[in-house]
Amino acid sequence: MKRLFLCFALSIGYLSLFAQKTQKDIPSFGKLDPSEFTQNDCTYDKDAEAEVLLDYADMAYIASANLVTTEVQYRVRIKILKEKGLDRANITIPYYHEGNDEQISRLEAVTFTRDASGAVVSTKLEKNNIYDKKVNKRWSEMVFSMPNVKVGSVIEYKYKKISKGFNLSNWYFQRDIPVRYSCYNVSLPTFLRFAESARVYLPVEVKKEEGANKKYQSYIMRNIPALRVEPFMSTPKDYLQKLEFRLMAIDSPGEPVRNMTSSWKTVGKTLLEDEDFGSVIKKNINLPEDMAQKLKGLTDKHQKMVVIHDYVRQNMI
Repeated sequence: MKRLFLCFALSIGYLSLFAQKTQKDIPSFGKLDPSEFTQNDCTYDKDAEAEVLLDYADMAYIASANLVTTEVQYRVRIKILKEKGLDRANITIPYYHEGNDEQISRLEAVTFTRDASGAVVSTKLEKNNIYDKKVNKRWSEMVFSMPNVKVGSVIEYKYKKISKGFNLSNWYFQRDIPVRYSCYNVSLPTFLRFAESARVYLPVEVKKEEGANKKYQSYIMRNIPALRVEPFMSTPKDYLQKLEFRLMAIDSPGEPVRNMTSSWKTVGKTLLEDEDFGSVIKKNINLPEDMAQKLKGLTDKHQKMVVIHDYVRQNMI
């Protein structure tokens, strides 16, 4: 374990060094080129009500004491193109709060507009207009509405998400509005083995560097049209262009390789022990009297299953 944390310590600073190279291609936070106001539509998706000008994230693992956390710094910039796009100024950032597994910090946001003289005016989001909303016992949301937004405005926000453990999140290049520039920077110690799968049809620019104890990977996609929901499309997120990651093993120097993959048996055991899934099976249910009569005297489990299935089919709409 000590070797594991030493390897982390040697690789911490590498993310910022390599990320600076990709950041040369993007404007600084809170700084807007006035030319962004001259274009009133999206050149590669003419029907768009808004356009993501920048979708950017830097991800790294941080080790402290005996705890490893995943830190991702997100930054998003959106231009409002039509009245319909004004809802894009209402921002929701979900996070998993159970067990204090995830936290959101360093949230900043600003709206850019032009005044009557054509000068760029920036309006910062006040901290007291950011709300932490509990959705259920596992999930919460950071919720806020950008100030002073109108058609033609550009909104921008950034935040840090901290997660416990080795949590390399998937990256979605595509959204339900077009994205001009999407970039995901990943810093990984070399002893972590990940399986990577790209589900894309547009070209991805991949930049990689590797040094002692660390490797850095950058994924960039440009001018991505929106994926709009179609009739009978039950899971639109499955169709988005994305990168998927899965931690396979930890191979730290001087220690046995730790396999991190799960078997279907393990997955089934986890589901059966979950209080919202498997524990429901163990609950005592008061049966309707007529069903109870049909089941009375039956000892074969398959026969019971057939009776219950027929009853549900005949009585439930």
